[in-house]
Amino acid sequence: MKIFLKLIFEEKQEYVFSGFVNNSKVEDFDSAISELSENLAVLTTPGHETINMRENIKEGLSYPFNEFYFKIGIKNTSNGMLWQVSSGVHDVEKSNNFKLELEGSKIYFSGELIIKCNIKDACYSDLLSDQSRLFIEECSVKKINSNSYNDYKTFRFTYTGDWNRDKEIKKDIIENPNKSSRKIIIEHAKSLKKSWL
Repeated sequence: MKIFLKLIFEEKQEYVFSGFVNNSKVEDFDSAISELSENLAVLTTPGHETINMRENIKEGLSYPFNEFYFKIGIKNTSNGMLWQVSSGVHDVEKSNNFKLELEGSKIYFSGELIIKCNIKDACYSDLLSDQSRLFIEECSVKKINSNSYNDYKTFRFTYTGDWNRDKEIKKDIIENPNKSSRKIIIEHAKSLKKSWL
């Protein structure tokens, strides 16, 4: 089902580069950071638009440019695991009050973001049962180098950049959501609310 989520980040969120680019561990961490830092601006809306059935870079942009994506985690009450919902620039309805900062090996975000996403009915039921256990599991910056379909690199960011420490943070969010600085205030609806815009 399609739903709309309003995500409110009361505290500035910090994520750290995990050392993975396009799902592969990089050999030279510093070189990867230098490459990503060629352009520190990160878009929260798509850098391409379709005109006359052709995809073009938006006016005012130039290559390379960066786009923002993330994975939402929601506790699955039936098996204790997590639902994962992927989202990003193509799902954003409003990002006026959302702030992104890329600083070397870290990315920060804060403010409010309204997105649309498709989730399973059971996932929606779990969201309704306990909204406090929704969190941003990881985020990524997609560096698009040209208009070629596969000329991009995706840099992955997690809570600490270390999978084992990240696992402990996720566990803490799920078990003690009200004590976590990763807490997100959530509003949801099956249609986009005018009051959100």
